[in-house]
Amino acid sequence: MTLERWLAEATRGLPAAARLRLESEYRAHWEDERCDAGHASSPDELFGSPLTVRLALRRLYLSPRQLAWRLGGLSPGMLVNLLGIGAVFALTLGPALERLAFWTVLTLPALAATLFGLASVATRKLERVRRSFVMDVVCVPLSFALPTPLLLASWPTGQRLNGLLASGWPLALLGLGALGLGVMLWHEARFRRTLALVGVACG
Repeated sequence: MTLERWLAEATRGLPAAARLRLESEYRAHWEDERCDAGHASSPDELFGSPLTVRLALRRLYLSPRQLAWRLGGLSPGMLVNLLGIGAVFALTLGPALERLAFWTVLTLPALAATLFGLASVATRKLERVRRSFVMDVVCVPLSFALPTPLLLASWPTGQRLNGLLASGWPLALLGLGALGLGVMLWHEARFRRTLALVGVACG
């Protein structure tokens, strides 16, 4: 496989500016190796298969669509927040409706929307990309913690603590919250690396 074909395969699926930067670095390394060894090594021998390298690069950098999405002020945390609220609301809806009025149960999505609105107002002066990340960090944990009071209220007073612990709800909330934050932080790291490659200022 020629070097040019290897580069095209290995960097496929990355933003154009990132591809040019990475191709330049791989090409320079290949040239250095050829000068040191006195002959041209196969790109596969020097760097590995293009598929393996492409998968590794995709774990480190965003695709063009993901980059445009983030530069537009959107983030994975917004999706996680929406799905999280929907999931926990569905899980608590049945037990809550057995003991609480319907309008009381609706306080969960109402409170979530209020908190999201307050976070949006409080972060409006931040740059667009940083604002979305701050809102993710604030809102995603809240979206998983909000159902706890509603679930407690659906149980008799003397059974609330035991019921909460027996249900495994705290552990589930911690797990979901940690997973959501982990995904966000990983995506944020990929986003920052991609910005460094393409030379785009986040604002």
